[in-house]
Amino acid sequence: MKKTIVSGLVLGIFLLTPVIGFAYSDWDLTGTYTVEFTCVTNCVGIYPHSMTIDSMDVVTGTFSGDGYYIPNPTYTWDLSGTSTDSDLIAHILYTGTGAGYYVDLVGTIAGDGTLSGVATSSANQTFTWETTSGMATSSQFTVVNGGGNIYDSKGKKLWTFGSEINVDSDGMLMDDSHFTYQHHPSKLTCHFTDISNLVIATTTTSDVATFDASGPCSDNTTKSVTITIEDWGEPGAHVDMIEISGDLSLPKQDIDGGNFQVNGDLYTDLSTPDSEDFTLYADGSIACPGADDLSDPDGFVTITPVTGGIDYTINLIGAEPLRTYTVAISQEPTCGSPSFPGTFFTDASGDGTFSGFYALASGAHNVLVNMSTSAVSLSDPKHREISTTDAPVIVP
Repeated sequence: MKKTIVSGLVLGIFLLTPVIGFAYSDWDLTGTYTVEFTCVTNCVGIYPHSMTIDSMDVVTGTFSGDGYYIPNPTYTWDLSGTSTDSDLIAHILYTGTGAGYYVDLVGTIAGDGTLSGVATSSANQTFTWETTSGMATSSQFTVVNGGGNIYDSKGKKLWTFGSEINVDSDGMLMDDSHFTYQHHPSKLTCHFTDISNLVIATTTTSDVATFDASGPCSDNTTKSVTITIEDWGEPGAHVDMIEISGDLSLPKQDIDGGNFQVNGDLYTDLSTPDSEDFTLYADGSIACPGADDLSDPDGFVTITPVTGGIDYTINLIGAEPLRTYTVAISQEPTCGSPSFPGTFFTDASGDGTFSGFYALASGAHNVLVNMSTSAVSLSDPKHREISTTDAPVIVP
């Protein structure tokens, strides 16, 4: 799965040829927002709108909703769009006063759930836009759920289990994951709410989830266990299996009733490191952290997390023609751990490519990809430096 970050890109290019395909969204956008459009060209002023997104599929990233112009609610509109990772594109079509007028948006979702970006209208107006109320929430995907019962030889219930294990779009466990255990003869009930070390293995015939769990029990103790659930298909009775070890013990056996569902393909897709495209901006000044001026995108860099670091490919588009650019890779916000892997030359259109590897420890990082050239005889002073702004990656 490849994710694409296109915040602030040139609308004339990216709305004619959307770069977002089938992928997952980091964010659930459902909710109501106040969106302010600030005119840049062919209009004047700030235009506040109410926007409600009432439908979203976080697996495909598609969403829809409606809205209106707050000072005059007769200006109503419908909304449709797609979100991938923390990026979105959307189309607004007016349905009330001014019916047929439309606005196309490109934007990003910030870490606090606010939305912002740029837009262009059917009347050749351009805007910046941002949400001033409302916020997106982190997407979650259920990879283990369901439950079951085990009976004794006389049909009396011995154990009951329930599960819901959720992960985010990077396959990281969500805090609301839980597993419930009941042993009926002893009346012991445990609510395991601290879930860790999830591993899901997929074969042609089964999906097997193993995870550690701890939590409070009805005997006033906190217990820790390792749980393995095997999903062998539908229905689950006499097919699905469970095994528990640790402070509680249950040898592997079939459930007699119920159904466990383990979605190994979804988990594998989510947890596999993604390639992401981050915009390169012609900024002009050589400084940390990253580009300050986001008005002139000049290409993108594709970053793929791998064991021990990242692979990257720089794609300059419309930079300074026939120039040598020196590449610097470091970490935001202080240009820490800098690396200077080499140089490359742009063609007569200002296009060029460069690929390399940058070593990083396992974990989360904010990478800065920077290129600079001589300030002498530039056709555009901004072309002196071209860089990313906020390129977050997670290295396995």
